[in-house]
Amino acid sequence: MSKTKWISIVVLLILAAVGGSYLYLRFLAGKRLTVKTGAELVPEDAEMMAFVSSDSNDWSQLQAYGTPELRDILQSKWEQQKSKLFEQESADSGINYQEDIAPWLGNVAIASFSTFDEDTDEDTKQQNQSENFLAIAGIKNPIKAWQFRNSLDQNQTTIKSTKDYEGVTITTFETQNGELYRSARVNGYLLVSSKQTVIENTIDTAKKGESSFASQMDLQELNLNNPVASFYLSDKALKVPEQAQTQGTPENLEKQLDQIPIQSMAMGIDLKQEGVHLQTRAQVNSKQEFLSFEPSPNKLLRRLPDDTIALINGNDLNAIWSQIKARSEENESLKQGIESLEETVPIDLDEEGFGWMDGEYAIAVFPTEKALFPGVAIGGAIFIESTQRERGEELLTTLGEMSQGMGEVTSRETTINNTDVTVWELQQLPQPVVSHGWLENDLLLLTIASPFNSMTEINQESSLQVSDKFSAIEQVFPNENFGYFYFDMKQAMTQLENSPQNPLKNTPPEAKAIMESIRQVGVTTSQPDTNTPQMDVFISLESRGTQ
Repeated sequence: MSKTKWISIVVLLILAAVGGSYLYLRFLAGKRLTVKTGAELVPEDAEMMAFVSSDSNDWSQLQAYGTPELRDILQSKWEQQKSKLFEQESADSGINYQEDIAPWLGNVAIASFSTFDEDTDEDTKQQNQSENFLAIAGIKNPIKAWQFRNSLDQNQTTIKSTKDYEGVTITTFETQNGELYRSARVNGYLLVSSKQTVIENTIDTAKKGESSFASQMDLQELNLNNPVASFYLSDKALKVPEQAQTQGTPENLEKQLDQIPIQSMAMGIDLKQEGVHLQTRAQVNSKQEFLSFEPSPNKLLRRLPDDTIALINGNDLNAIWSQIKARSEENESLKQGIESLEETVPIDLDEEGFGWMDGEYAIAVFPTEKALFPGVAIGGAIFIESTQRERGEELLTTLGEMSQGMGEVTSRETTINNTDVTVWELQQLPQPVVSHGWLENDLLLLTIASPFNSMTEINQESSLQVSDKFSAIEQVFPNENFGYFYFDMKQAMTQLENSPQNPLKNTPPEAKAIMESIRQVGVTTSQPDTNTPQMDVFISLESRGTQ
């Protein structure tokens, strides 16, 4: 739907809802729309529903995000876009959103549909797709809405007809450019659509108890404190096979629908003082087996330095690999990718590669005092827990023999902090290329381009896990999860800026301002119940309170 239609839609909502003094009295109490009430009004055949808060207080945190440079850039860009988006509309309609609409609008839900007659051709489907929508709005301040109604220029919109349907008046309007819209009031909320049938189906949903979008997709409740926007997709938007609608028998249709792995999905955005929290939940088809993992203990995080640049951790790589490989039997492209990987790697990935990795793991990148190569002062570490140490040592021996075959790599044994360590070195390099040893009977540490003792001498009380920057992300996420992806943008920027090559020197000012406004990024996945995978993303941002 084009942006230029939105003000017209809002005008139609008011014209339909407060067209007389009787309705004005009925609206005195005011009524805000919620996600739940919106989903209960939307007919079940909707593909998706979006809910957006119209409360400026909910969105006010956006004004605090970013460095002063980014805020100046965004303000300039906004002024440019505002003139394009609103000034022409204001000139045509005499309507100003902030002054005329915002004072009374009590949240908005938008739903889209893809229901067409069987004989509708594809070109017509694509042409009409943007018009097949339903808008639902709440009225938080009826008096302001009434004042706005009285201020409208009646020449801009013409009432073409009214129709009674199930005791509800449906009004058809024609805009100045000849577009037709239908509008009605149901349960104190305002409806508008370009389709008569959409309005009638919505009335049936509200008045007759017809199945709604909420019941059809078992509406997911997002675990967010105050989402400013949320989006909900049904299986109709998640690849319902088009061929299923044309391949004959109901049995074929049911079989193909059962093969859709995700039945519904919900996404939400929450603005916090520290940054932006994004959350996605999916409802998985109970008739299909879904990947199932054990939560990660996340105890290895206390072994990582607080200046860690990047991190990936989790639990039981063997189970992850085994399940992905099993699922590849149903996915030809995935199967080919795995087969190609197995042919390329000179070890048996099932037995030697992942077979012994049955505990927690962590892979991290961090600054190091001595650069292995000029201008690259970063190192890495890999922690792997295993109950099968002997198999792990067999893999390390195999890799050691392979490295010796390269000719330039030398290997030596040493003891560091009471741990037997194997060191692989290249001549004339200031740091070992790789060092590895077992810190405990079941915990392997492998360091890359960094001294082994740099990871064994970390004070757990000043580790990454207890740092303020990581804790700000961790406290937002579910306590029980499958591990983290973490990236410290500030540390990465420092490393790049201090590099002799300075790869950021030609970065455009807008892009650099965005990068400098991001502090850290965290991602985790979890599974609140058997059929509900969840992903959380938190972007920690610079703001007025952190500068």
